[in-house]
Amino acid sequence: MDDSRYIAILITENYNKIVWTKSEYKKALAREQKEGRTVMLPLIVDEAEVPDFIEDKIYIDLRINYFAGITQLVGMAYDLWKFRISRALSDHKLEGVRDVRDLLQSISFEPYIVLGKDDFDKILENGVQLIRDDYARFYPDELLQSSVVSSYVKSLLRDLM
Repeated sequence: MDDSRYIAILITENYNKIVWTKSEYKKALAREQKEGRTVMLPLIVDEAEVPDFIEDKIYIDLRINYFAGITQLVGMAYDLWKFRISRALSDHKLEGVRDVRDLLQSISFEPYIVLGKDDFDKILENGVQLIRDDYARFYPDELLQSSVVSSYVKSLLRDLM
């Protein structure tokens, strides 16, 4: 929690009934005051009510439109302009991960996949364009046809597509 840019606090129906959630909140709040920036990122799920302590904070509501909330979460994690995200959300109907990806691409953000070295090396064997030692650009359709790419990577690619 000390090294993370944000501390996500999951607000559920039972949030107030769990003792350690208060320590998460206090730690995040102390870091916000010390660093002078937003650290605590409440994520509201299920049938949870918005607690008083976050009414004046930035939070992401996953109850009404889960995929819009995920888009906002990605926006915060990658410091994308809130205005661009909110404007894009008003122009797009999100019903799945593909819609989230398309929306992010529409505002010039390219999502990426984090892979283990073994999978990354296998992908490189398939003519993928290496941008840096740890970053490559590829075409998912081509990798899905490859016999050397792991089923795990293929599953990730299908989820993104």
